[in-house]
Parts: sequence; structure tokens; C-alpha cells
Amino acid sequence: AAAEKVVALIAAIKETDVTFIESVANARVAYDALTSAQKQLVTNYAVLEEAEGKIQANEATVSAVITKIAQLNEFEANFNVKVEEARVAYDELDSALQVKVSNYSVLEAAIAKVADNVAKATDVEALINAINTNEATYYEATTTARNAFNALTAAQRTLVSAVAISNLEAAEQQKTNDEEAVFSVNYQLDLLNDTAVNFKDIVPTIRASYNALTPNQKTLVSKLADLEVAEAKYQEYQTTASQLTTEIEA
Repeated sequence: AAAEKVVALIAAIKETDVTFIESVANARVAYDALTSAQKQLVTNYAVLEEAEGKIQANEATVSAVITKIAQLNEFEANFNVKVEEARVAYDELDSALQVKVSNYSVLEAAIAKVADNVAKATDVEALINAINTNEATYYEATTTARNAFNALTAAQRTLVSAVAISNLEAAEQQKTNDEEAVFSVNYQLDLLNDTAVNFKDIVPTIRASYNALTPNQKTLVSKLADLEVAEAKYQEYQTTASQLTTEIEA
């Protein structure tokens, strides 16, 4: 009779029941209480072992999910990927096992953080896409976009497309090229001296260099007013020289 009771307990075990673990535990206790001779009469003992193996496997699976969640670090570059892996692992659990994931709230917070990462990366990408190297404002726009990108975490940066990053780098290179093109003009303006022997030669040269710049590059010339003052002085010298020549010839 005792063996028959254990056989019935084991037969009643159903993995889909919420009482699955409890049923397996009760069957194990009842089986272990049998004598050796009675145990020989339990014809479905293999079912009990299989159920216990399933419980162990489930516990290992739940433990693995808990570990995945515990290892999430929002400051690591692979954070977004790891969150998705943890979410998929959690979703693959049946409801009975999901309730055993003790740190699920951490996963929820991480999923929300990924959404925030996506939003911030999208904002930066919009700044990059707004850069137009044909507009004078592109210098400021490029700097703004770079600062915004640099302010992102490693995980957020991975969400900015490679195309956008390439476009930002191209705009920065164009800005560098423009600054180099303007450097010589600014340098010559720094050295302007209306008492210098070559003043009458250097002023037209600087003007020609300035005129050769693109509209955007011209906005980087910091002392255009100095050039205009020098040109006025140059014209004054030219007028004076012309008058002297006329007087001498007269």
C-alpha cells in the first residue's frame, strides 16, 4: 500500500502545474520513507528522477538569467547588447520560472536605460545630420555635435550609426582644412605694419589671399578690419605718391 501511494504521487506530478516543485518534493519524501523492498515496487521511479532533474535544470536556467542581469553595467560599450540578451533569456522562461528571477526589477531599469540611450544617440545623430558644410554656421554646428557625441557614454556611442560618425569626422576635417587655409591670411594680418618697406606690396597680396577664400573660410578671418584699415592707408599712400609724381613732372 505504501508503495502504491508513492506510485500515485509520482504519477500525479505535472510539470505545468504551479505545484510541480512541491509535488516532486512530496513524492521524494514519500519514496525515501519506503523500505528497500517497497522501493522495488515503485515502477515509475524514473519519472521522479526525471522531474527532479528538470527542477535542477530550471534552477540552473533561472540562476543563469539572474547572473546575466546582475552583470549588466550601463557604462560598458556592450551594455545595450547584454540587456537584450538578458531580456531574451528572461522571456524564454515560463511564467513559473520568471517569478523566481529575484532581480527582475534591475532588468526593467536596464531596459528603460537602453531606451534612454537610444533617445540620446538619436539626438546626437540629428545634430550631426544637421551639419551643412555649405553654410557658415557649420563650424559651430560641427563643434556642438562633437561635444554632444563626446558626452555620450560608451554604450550610447555604439547606437550612433557609422555613417553619422563618418559624416561628423568629414565635417571636422573640412573645418581643419578651412582653418589651415585661413591661417596664412591671419598670420599676415598680424604682421601688418604700415611703416614696413614692403607694405605697399603686402597689402594687395593679403587682399588677393582673402578673396581666394571660400565664403565659409572668410568668416574665420579674425582681423578683416585691420586689412580694410591697411587698404585705406595703402590708398592714401598711393594718392600721395601720385600727387608727388604730378608735382615733380610739373
